[in-house]
Amino acid sequence: MSFRFVVLALVVCCAASAQSTGGSSLNGIGARSQLVSKLVSKQWEFSLPESVLQRTFLFQGATGRLKQVLINLLTGRSVRIGLLGGSVSAERGITEGPGHGFFTLLSKWLPLAFPKAKLVLKNGAISGTPSMYVERVMSSRLDPGVDLVLLEYAVNNRFNTTTMEYEDVRSVERIVRLLLEGAPADAHTGGKVQTRKPAALLMVNMWRCCVFDSAKHSYRATRFTEKDLTDHHNVLSQYYGIPSVAVRNGLHHAFHRGDGIFSDVSEVYPPNDAHSMIHPNALGHKYMADMIVYALYTTLAQLEQLGITPGDWELIREPLPPPLVSDARKHEVVLSSWHSEELREAVSSADGWEWGFESGKGGFSTREPGAELRLKLDTTIPAAVRQGGSGHAGDGVRVHVQLGLLKSYQGMGVVHVTCSGGCTCKPTDFDTNDAGDRTSQTTLYALEVSPSPLCIVLLECSEKSTSDKNKHKIVLRGLAVTALLTMPESAAEDGMKLPEVHGEDPGRGWVGSGGPHAAAVVDRALGLGGSAQEDSRR
Repeated sequence: MSFRFVVLALVVCCAASAQSTGGSSLNGIGARSQLVSKLVSKQWEFSLPESVLQRTFLFQGATGRLKQVLINLLTGRSVRIGLLGGSVSAERGITEGPGHGFFTLLSKWLPLAFPKAKLVLKNGAISGTPSMYVERVMSSRLDPGVDLVLLEYAVNNRFNTTTMEYEDVRSVERIVRLLLEGAPADAHTGGKVQTRKPAALLMVNMWRCCVFDSAKHSYRATRFTEKDLTDHHNVLSQYYGIPSVAVRNGLHHAFHRGDGIFSDVSEVYPPNDAHSMIHPNALGHKYMADMIVYALYTTLAQLEQLGITPGDWELIREPLPPPLVSDARKHEVVLSSWHSEELREAVSSADGWEWGFESGKGGFSTREPGAELRLKLDTTIPAAVRQGGSGHAGDGVRVHVQLGLLKSYQGMGVVHVTCSGGCTCKPTDFDTNDAGDRTSQTTLYALEVSPSPLCIVLLECSEKSTSDKNKHKIVLRGLAVTALLTMPESAAEDGMKLPEVHGEDPGRGWVGSGGPHAAAVVDRALGLGGSAQEDSRR
C-alpha cells in the first residue's frame, strides 16, 4: 500500500496581516509565522516565533521511522508514544504545579490533531535520575510495543568537557541502540527474553540556562556550550540518524540579547528554583512542546512532498553501525529492585538504617558511621541471558551489583561495600558527596561480584566524609544485578529485527506518488471524500 499526501501548508503571515486579524503576540511581538498543516484536525498554537523554532530543530536525521508513525496517526492505527527523562520530563519544579509539562500538553493535543488514531501515551520519566538509572528499568517505563520514544537527558546526565568517552554518553547510546534494534527488554523477566519492536526516536535536549557561582553565591547565565550535553547528544543523533531538537539553540540568543522575546531569564526559569535553575515553568514547557510539534510539522511537510522514499526504506532496514562510544557492551538486568516492596525484600538486616520516603522516593537511609545494611542477592546469570553474550560467565559476561545511591551536594557521606556468603568482590568505598554541582540525583554505583545463588552485600556507613561539616548521610533507593555482555559490533550480527512497516517496498516503485488507493487514503485523512471504507490493515 502506498500513500499520497496533499498539500501541507506552511503559511507565513506578515506583521500587518497578523495584527489586523488579531494575531497572537509574545512580549510585544505581534506578528510571527503561523504553521498550519491540512493533515492535522486540530492546529497547534505556537507561542514561539518561527525564527526561533527554526534554530531548535537541531538535526532532521533519517525521518523514515518518524514518517511511519505519522502515517499510522493519520490512518487510524494504534500508536504508542513514550517519554524517558529526568525531573523536567517528570514535571518537577513547575511553579504553576503539575499538568503543565510539555508531555502533558502534547498528550492533550495529539488525540485532537489525529482523532482517528488509537493513541497510548506513557510518561516514563523519573525525577533526579540519569540515563544509567532508566537503562536498568526501561521495560517498566515504556510500553513494549512503543512506536515513538522521546529522550530527554541533556540536563540530568553529567557533562565532560574533554571527551565523549564516558559513561553518561555510553548509557544514552546503549538506550538508543536498544530502542532502534527492538532488542530484548531488560526488566523483571527472571532471565526470560522479552522482545520489543524497533521504535522511532526524537532526542529532546533540555538546557541548563544558569549555573551557581559559589564565589558570588548567586546564579549566572551559562555560555552556549557550558554544562550542556546537547553537542554530545547531537553527535549520537547524527551517527544514528535520529531527529533532535535543542532548547539551547532556540532560547540562548534571546536570553542574552534581551531583545523583546524575553525580558528576563526568570520568565522561563523561576528564580526560586533551588536546583541550579534547570526547571522551566509552564511557559518554558510550552516552548518545549512548540519545538517538538515544529519537528513533527516539518516532517509532515516532507512526508507530503516526498512520501516515504526508497532512501527512507533503506535507512529503516539498514543494520545499526558499530557502537560509537559504548565499546560494544550492554547491561542485561537479571534482578531489579527499584520499587519499594522489591528493595525491602532484598534487605536481610538493617542496623542503624531506616526505611522512609524523601522527595517521593522510598529508600533506606542512615547518618550513623558504622551503621550496616545487608543485601541478600542471587548473582547467578540465567542461561537465556548468558546466550546474549559470548556464552558463559567469565567469558564475555561479568556480573555487577548496581547500587542506586543518592548523590547530592550537602551533608552526604561515604559508604564502604564488601561481599560475603557465596560471592566475592573488591572492598570499595563509594563517595556520595558532590560538592561541584548543586543537584541531587539517584546515581548508580557498580560493584563487580562473582556469581552465586547466595551473595551477601554489606553496606557500612564510613567514618570518612568529604562533605561540609563532615556529614555522613547515605541513602539507598534501589539496586539491580546486571550481566555486562560483550555484544557483536553490528546489530545485523545479532539478528536485528526489522521494523513493522506498511506500504510498498521501494523496489516496487514507491517514490511518494502512489495510485488510486493511496489517494483515497489521503483524501479520507483530509476529509476530502474518497472511499468511505476504512483501511483495514493494522
